[in-house]
Amino acid sequence: MITILENSDTGLPGGRYALIEHYCADTDCDCRNVFIRVTDIQSQQSQATISYGWEPISYYKKWMGERENDEDKFILENFKGPGLVPFAIQSQYANHWLEFFKELIRTDKDYAERLKRHYRLVKQAVDSGKSPKLR
Repeated sequence: MITILENSDTGLPGGRYALIEHYCADTDCDCRNVFIRVTDIQSQQSQATISYGWEPISYYKKWMGERENDEDKFILENFKGPGLVPFAIQSQYANHWLEFFKELIRTDKDYAERLKRHYRLVKQAVDSGKSPKLR
């Protein structure tokens, strides 16, 4: 949960927002990525969907099969992120949310590590057939 105060210097409207994590549930995939959907709590409207992969770009190149063309480069850069998910509907504030998220993971290492831990927990749960217990 994030609270943005009215008249903040973020470029974002004041309000309360949820940062909802979405992880891959494919047992054969090790994408090491999370999609963060920023949702306005009051209106339930999605404000941005951000992709965040924490491994070096070389990991994602190998994961994708090391293809080298402009489309794959675009996909890699957005998947590695942080970046806006190209196929998701983005609000007029999406770029502000992206900058907010970049600053958040840069300054709050615990949050960045928690995303990685949640990824591992989801993958372990999917592999075992149990529901993950995220903390």
